Amino acid sequence: MGGAAGLGGSAGASGAAGNGGSAMGGSAGVANGGSAGVANGGSAGVANGGSAGVANGGSAGASTGGSAGTGGALACGTAETPTGTACPAACDGGCSNGVCLIKCDTPNECNNKTVSCPASWSCHIDCTYQGACASGTFECQGGLECQLNCAAKGTCGNAKLHCSAGPCSVLCGAEVNACGGTTVTCGANSCNATCAGSSTPVLTCGPSCKCTGC
Repeated sequence: MGGAAGLGGSAGASGAAGNGGSAMGGSAGVANGGSAGVANGGSAGVANGGSAGVANGGSAGASTGGSAGTGGALACGTAETPTGTACPAACDGGCSNGVCLIKCDTPNECNNKTVSCPASWSCHIDCTYQGACASGTFECQGGLECQLNCAAKGTCGNAKLHCSAGPCSVLCGAEVNACGGTTVTCGANSCNATCAGSSTPVLTCGPSCKCTGC
């Protein structure tokens, strides 16, 4: 009743095993070093050495060399966990609970400059002096949370915030033109603006999973 095994798989009870797997409950054949998988309740296997995964009652597993993991894109609105240790020099407002604070609180401190958040840290950029961040470019990093805070008159006028893979936000105060001409280029994660006054930024939502303007 059993057929001969094909390419390393032993014969199933009702037919020949083809290319490393058996039909309807036959024992599994091997493909490239991993035990082969079967349908309808048989024990599962995969090619290339990975542990098994099947439909209809078999125990679950992963393909191509290992058991299943939980990696991949971040869930909308969630960020990677900061892993920074020593506080970088760029964080002139200090570091706390994985957050790097960059302070732009003197005249023209970040005006017309490119400010990049350090790797491995969530990043808050505080623009709290008139015009301090005007026409500046602010770069977020990786899947970490990133925030631009505009809390003075004209402080973020024509500023640009470039989001990355983490949640990204801009806070616009009630001061005149706090976010006048401010633009936000969103990444794939959540991207939002909060405005206390009439000055509002322009969000380019792009691939953002949740994009909310003022």
